[in-house]
Amino acid sequence: MIMNAIQFLHVLVVTFLLCMKTTSSGSESLSKDYNTTRCIERERKALLVFKQGLSSARRHDLLELWKDEEEDCCKWKGVICDNHTGHVTRLHLSSLISLCYMNSTSVSISYSLLDLPYLKYLDLSKNCLDGFPGFIGSLKKLVHLDLSDNRIGESIPYHIVNLSYMQYLNLSNNYLNGSIPKFIGSLSSLRYLGNLADVLFGRYPLLQELLVSENHFSGSLPDITLLSSLRKLEVSSNQLSGYLPPVFEHQSALNDFSGSLPNFIGLSSLRLLHLYKNNFSGSLPDFTGCSSFQVLRLDENRLTKWETQSIGLLSSLKELDLSMNTIHNTINEEHLSNLSCLEYIRASFNPPTLKFSSEWLPPFKLRELSLASYNWMHYQGLVLLNLGYNNFFGRIPRSIGYLVSLQTLILRNNKLYGDLPVSIRNCSSLGFVDLGLNKLSGKVPLWIGEYLQQLYALILKSNSKIEVDGEDNEYKRWLYTKALSLDSESDENIPPVTTSACQVMPSHLLLEGS
Repeated sequence: MIMNAIQFLHVLVVTFLLCMKTTSSGSESLSKDYNTTRCIERERKALLVFKQGLSSARRHDLLELWKDEEEDCCKWKGVICDNHTGHVTRLHLSSLISLCYMNSTSVSISYSLLDLPYLKYLDLSKNCLDGFPGFIGSLKKLVHLDLSDNRIGESIPYHIVNLSYMQYLNLSNNYLNGSIPKFIGSLSSLRYLGNLADVLFGRYPLLQELLVSENHFSGSLPDITLLSSLRKLEVSSNQLSGYLPPVFEHQSALNDFSGSLPNFIGLSSLRLLHLYKNNFSGSLPDFTGCSSFQVLRLDENRLTKWETQSIGLLSSLKELDLSMNTIHNTINEEHLSNLSCLEYIRASFNPPTLKFSSEWLPPFKLRELSLASYNWMHYQGLVLLNLGYNNFFGRIPRSIGYLVSLQTLILRNNKLYGDLPVSIRNCSSLGFVDLGLNKLSGKVPLWIGEYLQQLYALILKSNSKIEVDGEDNEYKRWLYTKALSLDSESDENIPPVTTSACQVMPSHLLLEGS
């Protein structure tokens, strides 16, 4: 009985080892077959025909690596095959024609690509194509199509609706014309849509990016309220006009939109909005619920009012540009109290009036504050201006002469350059001026003694290129000062000035053109 059990166990072990060897041999055979899978011969020939269809004089080196004697096209640069079947599934063929933008070269694509029935990814960007490849609509398995940066000067063809699996479609930077087609609505799988704007007629619950920049589309932009996942929309540099749709996101620059801006309530995925260079007027819109907003450009419009419930709600905002508008209301700490992430403020040319309590501490740390051509007329009653120990650069603005009541001016330790503006002589009440530790140049003008007769301290130390216009003793005869510091000497004897002004500490302030 025991012997039978031992014999049975022996047979079982031998059988197991034989099975393992067979399985191992089979795996090795499969592995060998897998590793030697080559491209389909018909598809290899199709790629060679495609290559021959392009001018050899201007072909990119990439295509020169496609050799007739090379049997496996899956090894060719720019070609990717399925490891199991050998079918070509991806073609990365951007910039095939060298320097085509330097001449009048135009390119057409061979129909031979129709012999790639399993092609899913096709990149033909930057090739100076002069029209839509007529066969594109027959590549029905395409998921990704990039025809951006070409010369496609025509309307969008109807056959593109056959691409029902399409998720990424980019036609940016072409010369597309005519009205924006309605039939695009059938491409319901799209996640990225470049330069096909009329999504009013289709539902795209997955669409995240819609780019229609730099074409010749005309007419109005449709309502895009159905795009619940949209994060980015670019329609800049077209000929769009009319009113902006009720729900909208991203770039509409270099068009001619007009009217009031719509509210953007509840667009929690919105991160960037570019509406510069249009004709929008009225108040800034309501941004309630736009918690992801990071960049807002409304410059070069005709906006007139900033409501507290608008930009002040954008807690993630990093960049704000309101330059070249006509905003006339006063901006105070309430407008900015929630903007803890703010790094860039640009409000040059007709900026709003700023009014902050001396006790207010801003929640942000600015990297750039641009107030070129600021309207200092609003601050004619200001007696103290302390912008010292920042990183401001540029010239001292001429418009500072509007501060006719100014008694103390501190611009110490910045990167200001140039000479003293003549307009400062209008500030006849000035008693203390500290311009030390800058990069000022030129001469200290003698008119200071004539116009600034209340001046008791003028500090210009460590401005290596500043000079006295005349002998030092000339100043002492007419300047009613207790101290005059022109070089790197100590200024310990200069009477201190007490300030309680709140310091907003940007590291980059543009004062040019002021």
